[in-house]
Amino acid sequence: MKCKFCNYDVPFGTKFCENCGAALTDPDVSSDLNAQNQGMSDISAPPVQSYNNNAQNGIDQGGYSQNGYGQQNYGSQGGYTQNGYGQQNYGYGGGVGYNAGYTGYNTGSGSPKYVDFGEAIKLYFQNYVNFNGRSTRSEYWFATLFIFIVGFCVGMIEGMLSLTTGTDIEIFSKLLELAFMIPSLAIGIRRLHDIGKSGTWVLLNLIPIVGSIILIVWFCKPSVGQNQWGYAASPKNQY
Repeated sequence: MKCKFCNYDVPFGTKFCENCGAALTDPDVSSDLNAQNQGMSDISAPPVQSYNNNAQNGIDQGGYSQNGYGQQNYGSQGGYTQNGYGQQNYGYGGGVGYNAGYTGYNTGSGSPKYVDFGEAIKLYFQNYVNFNGRSTRSEYWFATLFIFIVGFCVGMIEGMLSLTTGTDIEIFSKLLELAFMIPSLAIGIRRLHDIGKSGTWVLLNLIPIVGSIILIVWFCKPSVGQNQWGYAASPKNQY
């Protein structure tokens, strides 16, 4: 700052000129001082304002809080909670997971069930007149094997009796056919249900040779998932 009387350089804020002793409280000098101070304030203001704008428009709004790792992407709205591994898409406990969305299995002791030979015979007689459920391949084919073995043994006995008595004996075979007719029809219908077909297709047996071949092919097909006839067999301990 210069003294207006002697043009001597004096420090800012000095009240009297060191050269001429004049008072420096003149309004013009004060105005110059205020203008210079105001200029320096203006120079330092933009960085503060820029920093504040960065704080509002940068990290808080466009950074990690809303669009980053905080709320929207990986947090509660757009991340693993709703659209990720949490509730809606892939969550094991929520909408489409194994608990709520999965069709389910039969976990009881009855049909349908993957069984061995002994269990198949047991279920065969337990479902003697059951035309509404389902039966797996193991249930059906083990039961069919049982019927074949019993029929073969009865035929052998009848043949021996026929040779001994000289009379054609078929009474045991006829009784066996009557005893096995209803449960065999029922398990065939349940096997059709298990592959997703109506039980009325069992009438294909009325077509000689061709109808039986078609049914045999169908009876060899694997089970389908849950359908109108109930749950599929539990995949544990499959045979």
